[in-house]
Amino acid sequence: MIAEPTIQNFAPAVERRAESCTPCTDLTPPVHSPLSLAELPPVGGPTPRSLVERNQRLAVLGAVRAALAQQVGCSEAAACRLVGVDQSTYSRWRDAHEASGADGLVPRRHKAGRKSALEKFGLSPELLDKIRALALRTGSKRLAVQLAVADLAGVPEELAAHVRSGRALPPSIMRALQVNEQVGEKLRGQRAYQLNSYDNLRDMTDVINGLRVPINPGDWWELDDMSINQPFWFEVPAGADRLSQRHGVQIGRQGLYCMDVCSGRWLGHQLIGRPRDAYRAEDILRFLRLLMGQYGKPRRGLRLERGIWESTRISGYELSDTDRLEATESDCPEVAAPERERLVAGLRDLGIEVVHVYKPGTKGFIEGGFRRLQEVMASRVDLANIGRTRGEMETATRGLIAVHAGRSHPGNRGFGHIEAVSEAIAWAETFLNAQTKQGRLHQGIPDERWVASATRAPLAGLSRDDLAVFLPERGEKQISSGHLALQREGVVYPFVSPELFAEVGNGYRVLAAFDPSEPTLGCAMWNAETSSTNRQGWRLGQFLGWAEFEPAAPQFGVDPEHTAQSLENRRRYHNYHRTAFRAIAAFGLGVDGRESTVRDGRGNVARSTSAVPVPAAPAVTSPGETEIRTTAEPRDPLVPLPAPRRRSGLEAPTQEQFTQRRGRTAGLLAALKTAAA
Repeated sequence: MIAEPTIQNFAPAVERRAESCTPCTDLTPPVHSPLSLAELPPVGGPTPRSLVERNQRLAVLGAVRAALAQQVGCSEAAACRLVGVDQSTYSRWRDAHEASGADGLVPRRHKAGRKSALEKFGLSPELLDKIRALALRTGSKRLAVQLAVADLAGVPEELAAHVRSGRALPPSIMRALQVNEQVGEKLRGQRAYQLNSYDNLRDMTDVINGLRVPINPGDWWELDDMSINQPFWFEVPAGADRLSQRHGVQIGRQGLYCMDVCSGRWLGHQLIGRPRDAYRAEDILRFLRLLMGQYGKPRRGLRLERGIWESTRISGYELSDTDRLEATESDCPEVAAPERERLVAGLRDLGIEVVHVYKPGTKGFIEGGFRRLQEVMASRVDLANIGRTRGEMETATRGLIAVHAGRSHPGNRGFGHIEAVSEAIAWAETFLNAQTKQGRLHQGIPDERWVASATRAPLAGLSRDDLAVFLPERGEKQISSGHLALQREGVVYPFVSPELFAEVGNGYRVLAAFDPSEPTLGCAMWNAETSSTNRQGWRLGQFLGWAEFEPAAPQFGVDPEHTAQSLENRRRYHNYHRTAFRAIAAFGLGVDGRESTVRDGRGNVARSTSAVPVPAAPAVTSPGETEIRTTAEPRDPLVPLPAPRRRSGLEAPTQEQFTQRRGRTAGLLAALKTAAA
């Protein structure tokens, strides 16, 4: 009997790996040799994977032939079972090798299958580009092909017949018409393209004096505006639109927001309620004043966008001796400041660097934070949500249309008061500040990182003189009759500084800055005189001090009503606005810093504030304001704030100032009567 071959006799041949074998032509067991680059197929030939599979087949043929040669009487079927290959597969490979050699064992998969529809229809690259352009503009690949068949020349007849038959487009054509997302954004515009186009990766470092140093919480802040998805309503005087005429309110969405760059912590927000729902540079300055009054000044600077954020009220003015005030760009630290030309009254005077960016992605922390903030705000079912796009939320959109038309009060349609929405945003920011971040640049809990940094290195607080850069209305003016009479929209605001004005005399020129909605803050003055009148030798742009607001006294004891009532209403309407500010406290350390103000455009301010114990300088308040302070729970937003007193003409902003002035006048009259008697 002939013994059956065992696997021990042929295991070495079976265990050899074809990846490390050279092609065998004599059907002897292959020897180990790696596949070199010279053995790689030419372009268009077999792939490296096909060559590896060819070598595996050669190894199998060699193993079966070796089993047949070493065991006399061993059948081909028994040798195939021992090697582990089907006898029919072995026969097919053996015949291919005998006919074509080693090349006959190369798999023919690259030649298998049928032609794609793209090859079948014979679409040229030029025609495909035209159809892709149509697909980008229409948003539909099938419609683009239909338009190409109808209008473009050179469309193959087979493709036209396929489209006219109503059948779906083949997958190969759909893939050929596909374009990447950036191409579509480029078509929509440069702004959309920049959001997802190429951008340099950045780390959390800063360059100071040529050295890269790590950024700490509190070094840099980012500010931007956002339209909240939960519109709010606020009170206004009667205006020209139906909503204000019927209900005495307006609807708004705009707000200013601030985030710390290093920790990703929300620092605060301020909702802006204006009749036209558009914030101004003065709103930005007030927001910055409230933030820095709450936390202190950032150690390094601010990162802002362009547009109104580049206003000269923020960046400062170029003061020169050419009898004019010229605006200058804010992002020009290399601007020369000789004695006859100086940049003053800007944030740089506080040692704060201002960086304006060209692309939204450059301030990506706050831009990305907006989306997350909106997602958290969407959980508030007590506030009507109109969504990110027009018509996304049908019920809320219909309600907003009815409100704008004056058919319904915003509160009856689910829209919150400015105070209620501000409280909701503060809740969302507090929630996000307590969440752990695990990003490439932000790690840890924002509140914990901020408190640790502020405790280790507290931020510098604002001084009285620092407030000067936050006064929005500025201009050059000469002292006349011992006063600085500053004017805005037909209203004159007189300011006095008796000692200084007596020293320099009438005709002396200064740069004056004040806030027409809060004149009781005072008027800041810088030297603008370069002639011989400047006997003290003050340099150009030197800060001189403050002048106090002193309104004109009435001619008689009773104030006459303003005769041009329509002009007065128009001025009050345009100057009126309401803001709701929140500074977000660290979780568990106390209540948030809050301020709600109502200004009537005539110097009257009703304010509700609440302080928060954070390691920063206390907020600076202006004298003569109606002020309500609380230390724990915020006030009920449904309870209206104290209404500002109605005044006509240029009456004093506070009753105390008016009483003191009348008292001095009465005392002087009494003394004159006594002397005459």
